[in-house]
Amino acid sequence: MIKRAAFALFLGLSQLGAVPVISEIMFHPPHRDPRTGGESPLEEWIEIHNRGFGSVNLAGWTLEGVDFIFPNVGIPEGGFLVVAANEAAFRAQYPGVLNMIGGWNGRLSNRGESLRLLNHTGAEIDRVDYADGGDWARRRPGSDDRGHTGWIWDNPADGGGRTLEVLNLHSPNDLGQNWDFSAMEGGTPGAPNSVRQVNVAPFIEDVSHHPSVPSPRDLVLVRARLSDDLSSPIRGVVHHRTSSLEPTAFTTTVMRDDGTGGDEVAGDDIYTAVLPHNRRELP
Repeated sequence: MIKRAAFALFLGLSQLGAVPVISEIMFHPPHRDPRTGGESPLEEWIEIHNRGFGSVNLAGWTLEGVDFIFPNVGIPEGGFLVVAANEAAFRAQYPGVLNMIGGWNGRLSNRGESLRLLNHTGAEIDRVDYADGGDWARRRPGSDDRGHTGWIWDNPADGGGRTLEVLNLHSPNDLGQNWDFSAMEGGTPGAPNSVRQVNVAPFIEDVSHHPSVPSPRDLVLVRARLSDDLSSPIRGVVHHRTSSLEPTAFTTTVMRDDGTGGDEVAGDDIYTAVLPHNRRELP
């Protein structure tokens, strides 16, 4: 029994091998083109990191979102490789970065793009759907409008000179919650990310509530998928209050994943909370 377990562990690690993933994106360079006063798409670039075991050769692989086929180039275990839109433009900005290749066709969208890393057989190895808002940005107050500001998205990587960087390279990189803006102007191409962490906040996905527009008589069922990069125990709570001219204090309701109290399936990472009636408004 011990020998079988050891063999299974060894086999699992061998099959894992090298794991190239997209780790940093310069999708909207600063507006500094001397001819137009705008951005230069030639300064765009994408970084690939090998987070697995052993080196990987990318010959014949493709990067979609732009049109690029990798030459005979490898990434060592734990290493990085920058894929630049234009090699000359990249070297002018980052003369000390040597682990780079480039020359793609097309350009990255400033609003959002689906980037896919495909191996030589066409199989998808990694995918990142970045955006300039939502989980890929932050909220800040908007302009004053007769005493009201509202909220707008703010993204320093959207033309502000920063890049998008993965926080924890050993957690899913397809979630905007696992990305942040580089702490350094121009990012960290070909090197470890400036915002890297070994333990990030739990991920909150697929949040919904039913009914979508509740009446004072309705119980409200809130659902969300909760996960943690270290598989640590998770405790979710919903903070809620009654909407009125004079806002009340927030109440908290604990979310459950035990198959009771409105939760459908125990241990499926879908946490639920049932919010009570607004009894004060009942006739």
